[in-house]
Amino acid sequence: MKDDISSHERLVRLARIERAAAPVASVYLNTRWVDEHQRDRMRIARLIAGVVSGSRHETSSDIARRASELVSHVDMQEQGSALAAVLTEAAKGGRAVAGVDATVEAVNRGAVRRLYVLKTLSLAGWSCARCASLQGDPGIRCRLCGGEATPVELTNAIVDRVIASGGEAEIVDVHEDLRRLGGLAALLRYPL
Repeated sequence: MKDDISSHERLVRLARIERAAAPVASVYLNTRWVDEHQRDRMRIARLIAGVVSGSRHETSSDIARRASELVSHVDMQEQGSALAAVLTEAAKGGRAVAGVDATVEAVNRGAVRRLYVLKTLSLAGWSCARCASLQGDPGIRCRLCGGEATPVELTNAIVDRVIASGGEAEIVDVHEDLRRLGGLAALLRYPL
């Protein structure tokens, strides 16, 4: 077997295609490889989100719509699992924080690797003109350096700051625990 075969050829070699009634075909990944194909099969299996069946008379847009719904559902499940792990880590006092004040503190320190923000969250806050720190508490003066604080839309400022520092921001549609904690949580680069 050549080492330079294409991904398509590799998939064809790893798959078993069975014809059912005239226009329908089912594709199954072979599950009994014990040689060099095992690693490739496992990589492909991790990429499979689910199965969307279709028939010849259905339009490709109908099948694509169902596939999109499936992918959205899988993404929401994965995001919910990841966020639950972050909230658990925050409760343990590890490399995560939850809540507005703790998240703003982590953002000010540049410690946020991944930020989770509820889609409906809109917070008013303050930004220091001198040290550029963000704060949720209203005040004319910065609580860190005493500089003049100006009002900002805190949610957007937090997201912008995390992205500018090399972190990632993820918008969460619905998550009851996150809502209860103020709508913000973050996975940290290092513990605070």
